[in-house]
Amino acid sequence: MPTPHDSCPVCGGRKVATSSECRACWNSEGGQARRFWKRVNKTGECWLWLGPKDKNGYGYGTGKRHSGWSHRRAYELAFGPIPKGLNVCHHCDNPPCVRPEHLFIGTQGDNVRDMAAKGRHGNSRKTHCPSGHEYTAENTNLYQGRRYCRACKVK
Repeated sequence: MPTPHDSCPVCGGRKVATSSECRACWNSEGGQARRFWKRVNKTGECWLWLGPKDKNGYGYGTGKRHSGWSHRRAYELAFGPIPKGLNVCHHCDNPPCVRPEHLFIGTQGDNVRDMAAKGRHGNSRKTHCPSGHEYTAENTNLYQGRRYCRACKVK
């Protein structure tokens, strides 16, 4: 008969020696979710991933069954599968954030437009064209979402 210390706190089954849960609970979707959320700091407005991050600050997991970006995993745990070909984007623009309410589904184009609208796209921060002319309302043409310098076009 297993002692209380040998029992899985989730189902009461026998724990695996190297785990706090039995094998069935450890491998279950619920077990994976518990382990995922243990690596999240939920104290602020954004819930920050505490596990490994890439050079841009995006969290990632290295599990056998669910390796990949932490914000995608958080979305899947909260809302279900992500449709093929779609991105999980951040309303908050905080790469390590995994708070489900801060995440939304969109295409790559949606994500780029969202970045540009928030001034996070590299080109949206540029104040001058490559020739040094300032981007002003009078000196700028917009075509298909891109800025063109009128002074350079005249040359």
